[in-house]
Amino acid sequence: MQCKSPLLICPKDVASAGKSLEIHLQDAFFADLEQEEIKGGDLKVVLSVKNTAPDYFDVKLSAEGSVVTLCDRCLEDLQLETKVEETLKVKDGEWAESDDPETLCTEANGKIDLSWSTYELIFTSLPGKKTHSIEECNTEAVKFIAGEI
Repeated sequence: MQCKSPLLICPKDVASAGKSLEIHLQDAFFADLEQEEIKGGDLKVVLSVKNTAPDYFDVKLSAEGSVVTLCDRCLEDLQLETKVEETLKVKDGEWAESDDPETLCTEANGKIDLSWSTYELIFTSLPGKKTHSIEECNTEAVKFIAGEI
């Protein structure tokens, strides 16, 4: 993953500014992640950060828009709408045994890249079975699957 991530944030700075960050994710974001499940998308992500204790933050992440994946039936592109909201626990500093196992930690520079966490939240918001309606599927692929070809 490249370092130009739009989701590379410094929780302390965002929390002290008291404003939400709006980030627009498009096809390049998913390509940079070097994964194969989501081919592209157009989503608005809003991040708000709240300081909950010294060096601990709640990062509220909401994403809404559409993604392009493959239809499980015909393997053609399938556009799906998605909406997800989650609060991530972030610690400024190294993880310690006393920390919750789900706590994310910043790097030494105080920043954290939320790209993969955001991708996982978006991906898990999609239905388990991703298909077009039978009428919208590639007819040749459907015939092949049905044994007609």
